[in-house]
Amino acid sequence: MRLARALLVLTTILISGAAPLSASDLYVAAQGGYFDMSGASRSLEAIAGSSGFGSFGAEWGYGIHRGLFAAVGYSFFPGKEGERVFLAGPNDRPFALGFPLRVTRGAAHLNVGWRFFRAKRFSPYAAVGAELVSLKETSEVAGETIEEAQSQGGFRGLVGVEYRATARLRFGAEIVGSSVPNALGVGGVSRVYAEDDIGGVAVLGKVIYRFGR
Repeated sequence: MRLARALLVLTTILISGAAPLSASDLYVAAQGGYFDMSGASRSLEAIAGSSGFGSFGAEWGYGIHRGLFAAVGYSFFPGKEGERVFLAGPNDRPFALGFPLRVTRGAAHLNVGWRFFRAKRFSPYAAVGAELVSLKETSEVAGETIEEAQSQGGFRGLVGVEYRATARLRFGAEIVGSSVPNALGVGGVSRVYAEDDIGGVAVLGKVIYRFGR
């Protein structure tokens, strides 16, 4: 909750300190791609066979001044299916227990960044920010449904490039790296592997619509 309030306050400060809102400074984007939860890769691989998720989301942004911009958004990672395992030690082979386990992840973020060569058809950019990540594990053990959910704040950085197709329509691609430390979960085996970071790396494609001229 403290991180969410901080994101809201920072967004308000950035927008209130800028020039009055102009439609040409506003944009929305839909994004999709692949996320690898590399901060807890061994734990996810033990219960689900891989550490990757599909990633889908939306973003709202505002150009503050020249190349400076701020953006807020939310990404959803569809559930990853696996099963609970027993792990005696970090160097031992996981033993499947036969109890289904589903892991879902969601992340709200705030970025502040700089866009280069705005007048060109290709415009690279870089940004840093914060995010609030939720991780939920649902399993069924002996006919009983067990749910474990947690939320944790972290930090992110990204680089990307936009291609201006028309005055309003753009396409983009970006690489995002995030760190969300001091988190627990991931099927219970994360304690054995000493993995407490549910951040990772995402490769995303974006479709961007700018309002105004």
